[in-house]
Amino acid sequence: MRALLLLFSILCGMLAARPVTALEQDEAAVKAAFIYNFTKFVEWPPETSGPLQICLLGEPDPLLNALMNLEGKQSQGSIIHVRNAGRDASLLDGCRVIVVGVSETVRAAAILGNVQKQPALTVSEIERFADDGGMIGLVVDGARVRFEINAQAAQRANLKLSAQLLKLARKVKP
Repeated sequence: MRALLLLFSILCGMLAARPVTALEQDEAAVKAAFIYNFTKFVEWPPETSGPLQICLLGEPDPLLNALMNLEGKQSQGSIIHVRNAGRDASLLDGCRVIVVGVSETVRAAAILGNVQKQPALTVSEIERFADDGGMIGLVVDGARVRFEINAQAAQRANLKLSAQLLKLARKVKP
């Protein structure tokens, strides 16, 4: 009887753990869709042409993995290429979107300092990312994915965010 109870407990634990992984993947897919849509509401300087490079910085996580699905899609007439820079911030030249993974939380301020004048939209789900100098911070508010914008950071990088995007943000830091 005890063995049967133990087996039942293990099976329940396995079943309970599975939806969490599915939920993480679903949340990551929603966040990746947000990032894709952000590319439609940003005006980059004229000197940034060609493919739209989305660069991923950090250790693989559900969001960075989900972003790989954007490879080959189009935004504003440009083909999207997704490049994984791993943890090497020196590989971010030419990126129009830089997604900073949560593994880079400790290094985020230094990374943002290095790319702040590069014409690249910086996005992350790191807590307080937009408050700390990133351009768009993804946040989960209840069961909804929302975002916060640091308009000053975007302006420093010579990016123009559409008024529609600013209206949809949960918070805009001027």
